[in-house]
Amino acid sequence: MGNPALTWEKAATFNIGVDASLLKKRLEISLDYFNKTTSDILYTRRDVPQIFGAGFPDFNVAKVKNRGWEMRASYNVAGKVFSHTFAVNVADNLNELVALTSGAQEQVERKEEFELLRRVGQPITVYYGYKTNGFYQTLDEINKAPKFAGSTVTAGDLKFVDKNGDGVIDDKDKFILGNPFPRYTFGFTYNVTFKGFDFSALIQGVGKRDAMIRGEQVEPFHFGYGGTMYKHQTDYWTPTNPNAKYPRLAEAGSASNTNNYRTGSDIYLFDASYVRLKNVQLGYTVPVALTKKAKIQNVRIYFTAQNILTLTRLQFIDPEITEFDNNTGFNTGANSARAYFLPVFYGGGINITF
Repeated sequence: MGNPALTWEKAATFNIGVDASLLKKRLEISLDYFNKTTSDILYTRRDVPQIFGAGFPDFNVAKVKNRGWEMRASYNVAGKVFSHTFAVNVADNLNELVALTSGAQEQVERKEEFELLRRVGQPITVYYGYKTNGFYQTLDEINKAPKFAGSTVTAGDLKFVDKNGDGVIDDKDKFILGNPFPRYTFGFTYNVTFKGFDFSALIQGVGKRDAMIRGEQVEPFHFGYGGTMYKHQTDYWTPTNPNAKYPRLAEAGSASNTNNYRTGSDIYLFDASYVRLKNVQLGYTVPVALTKKAKIQNVRIYFTAQNILTLTRLQFIDPEITEFDNNTGFNTGANSARAYFLPVFYGGGINITF
């Protein structure tokens, strides 16, 4: 079916900024603040019964607010021997779902083991699931601690937080676990020249981001995907290692594996913030006195390197990978970390101008 009432989405934007030049233009500063509300966003209505018998069109029903700020600053030092330029930029953006669809305040979409949530008042999509609460260690603890109805657990299996305190773990005990969208993005650039030499470096990163990652990079022997364990998975529960990072080893299909790895919890949640030395370049420009004899205006020899160092708590994959597309859509799969590692590149070249 079509929707003859479709219209363009609308946006109301407020933006204010300040630009300043100080210290005889050596220091340049720019500050910006924005607040943007977009309404009449196309979205699928969820209040249609499944017996309707046809695909239902999108409607102009959703509304999203984005607000944030950006700061940029650069400082130039021109000396007799050395010339330096420092530049830094920091930004933050926080989005909020203001309205979702007719008659609904939230939508939950299951992605493999865990869930994605869209709820009015929260960021446009958040991770949703259970919070872990250590491991079952003793038989008394197994008998008394809250668990899923009908589940069978043993020592070394995960316990979960009983959010509402009713003694049973169920859908009412789910939490918003994290925000998959980056906060506090930043970059730093440094350039220096010394006689014929020049050097530049670019550092960039994200100060805060959550990532839910599932699959063989988290679960040992994940359904036989390679039938192996990775080094970062070896801190698992045993009677002699009761305070491990991961639960005990359990075969796929077993009750323990179902409890520990088929349940969407913060065992799959990782800190994806990072700092990366993105680019480094060292160059040398041959003096004109030497090149003009060959009727060459300029010769520059350079060496460059990219992605040579990344500082992050998420050691086993690139912290920038995500399960979302450009539309932050639900049509993507869960993040299984099945991607090529970020390549480290070393190279060089010669620029000749005649």
